Amino acid sequence: MIKAGLVVRIERILRERKLTQTAAARLMGINQPKVSTMLAGQFRGYSVERLMRFLVAVGQDVEIVVKPKKRRIDELRVAAFFPALAASNGGDDGGGKSVCFQQKALRTSLTFLNQVN
Repeated sequence: MIKAGLVVRIERILRERKLTQTAAARLMGINQPKVSTMLAGQFRGYSVERLMRFLVAVGQDVEIVVKPKKRRIDELRVAAFFPALAASNGGDDGGGKSVCFQQKALRTSLTFLNQVN
C-alpha cells in the first residue's frame, strides 16, 4: 500500500510538471518503458527506498518521521503534500484526502495532506 501511494505521488508530480515519460526516465535513471509499466501499476519490482529516490529525482523532499505512538493500535503512516489539492480546495483550510487500509494488527494509513503555505 505504501508503494502505491508513492507511485501515485510520482505520477502527480510528472503530470504537474508536464514531464514526458522519457524526460522523467532520464531524471530517475531508468528507461521510458519502465516508467510506463510503473505508472500502469506494475511496481512490485521496486523497493520503497527506490521509489523515494525517484521522488527526490523529480524534485521532492522525502521525510521519514519516527515518534512515540499516541494510539493503542500500531500505525504506519505515509504523508504526502499535494499543493495542487490545496489550491483546488480553496487554499490553506487544513483539509486533505485520507485513505486507510486495515492489515491484521497493523493499521496502515496513507494520508494526503494539503500543504499550508
